[in-house]
Amino acid sequence: MGKHERAGEGPDAQCDRAPPQIEPALEAFATRLTLHVRQHRNTSLEVHEQGVLDGWRPEGAAVLAGVVSAATTGADPQARP
Repeated sequence: MGKHERAGEGPDAQCDRAPPQIEPALEAFATRLTLHVRQHRNTSLEVHEQGVLDGWRPEGAAVLAGVVSAATTGADPQARP
């Protein structure tokens, strides 16, 4: 961000949103977390920690691939924000 730019302005303003190529994986992760919360109310921290990790595992690779694609110049010019 330049010296006189505010957040949400300038060349990186589109970075306020998730890159479109990772949105499906993020939505799937959020769905898994919501299900975990509903099924494991008032349980231990250990159960929640495992639930978050289990929910992330299937989506993590897709999120990482999308982030690398969006953040790497020339990797996918039409998908980058």
